[in-house]
Amino acid sequence: MSNMEEYAKTTKHICCCFGLIASLTLLFIVSPISNFKVISFFGKLFIICVIVYLIKYNVETNYSFYKKYQDLNVGNDGTIQMNILTNCVFVVVLFILCLSILSTFFTSNTSTSTSTSISNVNVDIR
Repeated sequence: MSNMEEYAKTTKHICCCFGLIASLTLLFIVSPISNFKVISFFGKLFIICVIVYLIKYNVETNYSFYKKYQDLNVGNDGTIQMNILTNCVFVVVLFILCLSILSTFFTSNTSTSTSTSISNVNVDIR
């Protein structure tokens, strides 16, 4: 397997893991399941573990890819550098997502709803 095929395979793996993160985030943070504290806690904990794994895996893959192609004089060097830069931005976004999910552990989920009742409104019609 060539270096590009190996890098494409790892990129596909990273993409699938990100799809898993997105699905789990919708399931455990946005959906009504988030009202169940224990399930939501373990779901968020699992999401954070997957994000940390994905950050580690992406950084290692990026570093090894950069080292393999640093010494070679490849014709489309700009494309490779742009791919590495994009992966670095992706890692930063994952880190921000991880911090955002971590912050939900320390904020309360009690939502105050203001409901107005139509029976409290007196209308004088003359």
